[in-house]
This record gives sequence, structure tokens and C-alpha cells, in this order.
Amino acid sequence: MGFTFSIKQGWNFLSSFGYPNSLNNIINNQAISNDIVVLFFLNLSHSNGPRYDSLTVDDNLEQGQGYWLYSQNNHINIAINTNDETLISADSVSLSLKQGWNMISSPFYDSYKIEHFPFKSRIESIYSYDTNTEDYQEIGVDVSGALLEYGIGYWMKLSSEPTVSELSNIIYIPTIQEVLLQLKYTIMYDQNNSLLPNDLLGEFNNHFIKQNILKIEVKSTDDTYGIGAFSIGFDKQVELASGSVSGIPVNWNQYPSGGQSPLYSYTRCAVFAASDDWNIGTGYNNNFLITGTLSAGVALSNNNVINMDDWTTLCYVTSNGGAPSSASDLPIPNSSDILIYPEGKYNDADKTVCQITPTQKVELEIKYTRLYDESHNILPTELHPDFSSSFNRQTVVKIEVKLNDINYGIGAFDMTFDKNVEPASGSIDGFQINWNNYPNNSAGSTGPVSYSRNKCAVFSASDNWNIGHGSGTTYKIFGTLSTGTALSSDNTISTNDEWVTLCYVTTDNVSSNSDLPVPVSTEFLVYPTDSYNNSDRIILTPSPVEIL
Repeated sequence: MGFTFSIKQGWNFLSSFGYPNSLNNIINNQAISNDIVVLFFLNLSHSNGPRYDSLTVDDNLEQGQGYWLYSQNNHINIAINTNDETLISADSVSLSLKQGWNMISSPFYDSYKIEHFPFKSRIESIYSYDTNTEDYQEIGVDVSGALLEYGIGYWMKLSSEPTVSELSNIIYIPTIQEVLLQLKYTIMYDQNNSLLPNDLLGEFNNHFIKQNILKIEVKSTDDTYGIGAFSIGFDKQVELASGSVSGIPVNWNQYPSGGQSPLYSYTRCAVFAASDDWNIGTGYNNNFLITGTLSAGVALSNNNVINMDDWTTLCYVTSNGGAPSSASDLPIPNSSDILIYPEGKYNDADKTVCQITPTQKVELEIKYTRLYDESHNILPTELHPDFSSSFNRQTVVKIEVKLNDINYGIGAFDMTFDKNVEPASGSIDGFQINWNNYPNNSAGSTGPVSYSRNKCAVFSASDNWNIGHGSGTTYKIFGTLSTGTALSSDNTISTNDEWVTLCYVTTDNVSSNSDLPVPVSTEFLVYPTDSYNNSDRIILTPSPVEIL
């Protein structure tokens, strides 16, 4: 959403919004226009000296002039009619100001620094009008960076009359704003190559590479900015995951450039929410780049700029030349140049070049602590003391995890160790005891069932996890739900951005910390809250860090 403003019932002190046009055209809202009783401006050229003159909503306003407006009712979130091609803001204007008090505003479609006025030395004081308190507020004229805010009218007092050259040389100087742009990626590998991300609302004749892909998303702290071009670098050769149809690249979703059928919905895909006139693909014959620009001859506008109101899917990519054989084969973005533009100002003078280092959107940390104790009599504090007989006590390694995003949970995991490993919790009646002191049985739990499990991740999720050696090796520990148990908010492992104990492991013949198994690699399947299907899952492979 772009710039909006509000008017209250009664008097309001506004600007021309940087457009030499009528208020009716600027807002294009007849209900609001009908509520406006009168517009007043200060006529400095009147034969009898400065006096108020009235206007209607159909009369043209002047850039840099301030206006009193009286409304019969309150109106909030009024938008500027940026689709009206007649709304053109000049980048250089002349003002009419006299010694004494003047009604003024920012002359352009932006805020304007007071220090940029050529007559700055003549300014004695500036006041705005607060409609809430119905009182004036002074603006610090000598404060560095002080602004005339866009859309607001001001009283300005001058100590002397500016010269003609000072008034005729008001040039637009863009306000430099710090726009925090984020570029995130998620690995969405599926070995079966059978799933589509849920961002895609239909399959395009099997041209999408499906789930052996990497998802790239963007977000800005200022939703008045949009992307006009981009270039993203990768650590491996890359290509669009969407393939091509008749030689035409299928942009991001399953929709071919140039408006060809089928016309699938594209509401959640950035480029399509903007336009199908983007040329996107491998950049400048460099297979390590994905670039995006508008087609030749297409002007950047509100209708095709890529908006970033929230996390927005920019693209899906995959390995160049075919489907990857593992998640580690996917190309990872490592650099970017993104051109962003403020709303309504799509020219090189207003662009900002953002060089963003991409990071994983969802991050998972894993740490381990070797807890060997020669007495073998100390139990970890998370374990209930009454269940001591089957736990291997403190000849163990404690594994902890933390997800940085509270909207995701762990649905399965696989950890590889440097030596033989097993759960430290032993077994009861043939049932594997999962991490804490609580036995698991896919047909139903056997006692005891009353022990504390609030600090052990698997148990705070569910007792229906199967956890033990990885398939075909004693060097792995894996965790999945029991057969027939559906992943849900009740059994996914959520950490709420805090460290939680995932498990305790041990091995045979431990006589010191150095004999304990150490995790060397991991793979976690992570799912967004309330969306527990493989189409939405991502893969995280954090490196374990030892806590000494």
C-alpha cells in the first residue's frame, strides 16, 4: 500500500501532494469530494494585500502551496490516485512567497528538507497544524534534516522577501531513506520429485521442476518501494525451476511470459502480481546469475513494479541442467543487486541499489554438550528422578535445538555421529524410550505417563515419535512420527525461539568425554504452523556446535 492520508471533520491544513491538478483528480473519490465544503489558500498577489481566496475541488492546486480544507465528516486512509496518467509532478517549480507569513508545503511528491530551500537563511519559523489538538506545532527550522512532510500544509515566516532566483530555482532533491530490504531463501528438496509448492495454484503441463527447488522471497520495511530490476548470484549454476514453454521462459509461477494461456492465478508470486512483461532467466550468459528486468520498451509503472507489502515469493530456482540428486546440490544465493524505486517515481534519479546478502529465512541452531561423569550417578535435570533405572545417567551427550521462527516446527530429523550412537534412555518391555523418561509405543503409551516432559522437545510435542538408529547404520539417530500418526500442531517440535533439549545419546564403553559420540551433520524437515504437508516443508542442515 502506498501513501495515504486522513482528514478530520472540520478544518485540515494540507498540501497539493506535489501535483498541479485538482483535488478531485488527485484522490478520485467522489464521496470524499462531496464532503469537502471549501478550500482556502493565501493569495499573496491580491491588490489589497494577502487575503484568503476560495477554491473548489475541481480547481487546480499549485505545487508548494498550502491549503485549508473544511470537511463535513472524517475520512481515513485516503489514497492518491496514482493510476491517473494526468498526475505529473514537475521536478522544478517556482514559488510565490513574501516577507512575513506564507502558506507552504513540500513542492514535490515527497518530503522536502528545509535546508534545500535557496531562501533558507530568510526562514524565521515554521508551524504545522495538529487536527487532533486543534493547535499549532513549531517545526525546528535549524534542526539538521528537518522536513516539510509530504501531504501537510505549513505556515512559514520569512524575515525578508526572497529574490526571484531563490524562488524560481526550487529543484526536487530525493529524500534519502534507509529502506531495509531482506532477501531470504528456503531449501525445499524432495527426493521423490513429486510435489509442488503451495504458492503454485496449478501445474503447467509438468514444466515445473516440482519440489527439488529453492524458494526465494523478498520483504521491505517500507511498502512504498517496489523492485524494478534484480540480479541474484548463486554458488552453483542455476536455472528457473519453472522451465520453458515453446522456448519462452515460464516466469516464476507456471505462467508463460507474454500472456500465453493457460492463465493461472498468480496472486502470491511477485512477478505475476506485477506483470507478465518481465524477462527473467539466466543473466548475461552467466549460469551463476538469475536476473529480472522488464521487456524492452515496457516502462516501469505502478502496474508492473514488484511490491513487497509482506514476504513475497520472488522466484523458484533449481540446479542448472536437471533435477538435483540431493538438497546439497541445490544452488544457494550468495549475492544480489536489487533496484528499488519509491512509489510513483520510476526513474534513475530516484532509484536505490540494494546489495543484499541472502540468508535462510528459517534458521535452526543445534548445540551439544558432553556430560560424562565418572560416578555415573548424576541424572540430567530434565529427567524425572523416579525413572533412573533405565536411563544411562550422565555418560551422555545432550542435544539442544532452537528455531528462530515461531511459525515453524520440526517434523522429522536425522543426525550423523562420529561413532556408534544410541538413545541414552534405554528401553522398557521392548519399547524404545524416547529421549526423556517416557516409553513410546505406536499402539499407545505404556506407563509411566505422568513424568515431566515440558523441557524435552519430543515429549512436549508427543509420545508418538519413533526415535532410534538411522536406517542401515549405527552412526545415526533419526526421529519420525509413528506409522499412521499425522503431523499436527500437537506433535510437531516447536521451540518458540528458545533452546530446548531434543535428545540425550550415548554409546558403549564410555570412560571419558572423548569416548562419547559427537554429532557431525544433521538434516531437519521443518514445516510451517498448520501446514503439515511436504509441499510446504523446508530442509535445514545446521552444523552442530559444541558447548564446552
